[in-house]
Parts: sequence; structure tokens; C-alpha cells
Amino acid sequence: MVPGALDPTMTMGVFYPIVFPNEFWQLRSQFIEINSTVVHQPLQITLHPMSFMKFQLYATMTVGFRDAAKQQGTGAEVDEMKRMLTETNPYLLALTGIVTILHTV
Repeated sequence: MVPGALDPTMTMGVFYPIVFPNEFWQLRSQFIEINSTVVHQPLQITLHPMSFMKFQLYATMTVGFRDAAKQQGTGAEVDEMKRMLTETNPYLLALTGIVTILHTV
């Protein structure tokens, strides 16, 4: 896009959207090694708007999990945590959190 294409007088600023490649829910078990034997691999790209609060949550958790994986070395524990969050019923996770908080009180 040419600067000033939307505003030829250049009196208003142009804001571009944030592009956030969301790799938060990808697990190492889902990765496929690409080598000379792979002829065709499907690629799916989805674009959709995201609220600022959701963006902050994903970005913060991504950085936190990446730092935890660097400290632990393998990152297997981080993948196990992500797998637990994706495969477990949300009500059961909430109940577990509430019971844990009640036990600490």
C-alpha cells in the first residue's frame, strides 16, 4: 500500500492491523518433518479479528510457556500442559481449580 493512498492530504494517520501468528495450541506431536519424501502437505491459514484482551492473553501465555520450555530444556511438560487444556472438559478444569483454591484456604 502506498502511503497517503487513503488520505492524499496526509492529515490523518493510517493504522495497520496487528498480525499475530497464533501457534499457542500447536503440539510437538502434531509436527511433521518435511524432507525430500514429502510431496504434498496441506496448509491452512485462517484470518479473523481478535479482541485486544484475547491477544494479550495469548501473547503472555506464549511467552511464559516458551520461557518455561527454555528453563526445562525439552518442553515436553509444556506440551503436556497444552494437551491437558485442549482435551479436558472446561467444567472439570474449573472444578479442579476451585477445589485447589479451597484446599489452600
